[in-house]
Amino acid sequence: MEPMGWLVRRITLTAVHPTTGAIIVWKKIVISDGNGGTIFEDQDFNQKRTVPSNDLKSLMSITIFPNPTSEYIYLNTHNFKGTKVNISLYDINFRNVSLLYNDYVNSENLQLLIPNLPSGNYFITLNDGISVISKSISIIK
Repeated sequence: MEPMGWLVRRITLTAVHPTTGAIIVWKKIVISDGNGGTIFEDQDFNQKRTVPSNDLKSLMSITIFPNPTSEYIYLNTHNFKGTKVNISLYDINFRNVSLLYNDYVNSENLQLLIPNLPSGNYFITLNDGISVISKSISIIK
């Protein structure tokens, strides 16, 4: 919680270079006293990944198997090895029904337990803080 009268502004800009595939992230935080004076200011600028542009499509993909499933799924996550990811399960109304994984990826395939849910169509969403990838799956009980 901010002290009374303080204003905290956070700015994050993310860009992908169209030819090199470099992902650039610029973050800035400014804390003001409410009277126009700056109390604290910091910024960070870094390049997250560089890939050839023709590999961007493969970088932005995951493979899920088996599909349909009943208990477990495996995610091929070789493009995210060493990256912290959040993997969630959403229903067809885009309600988050389960957090399946929230940690660093240490292997090429993650085995994830599917919660006890009714049969139907769902979405698996992988978020690495830079990009969000969604794939549909079917659960059969």
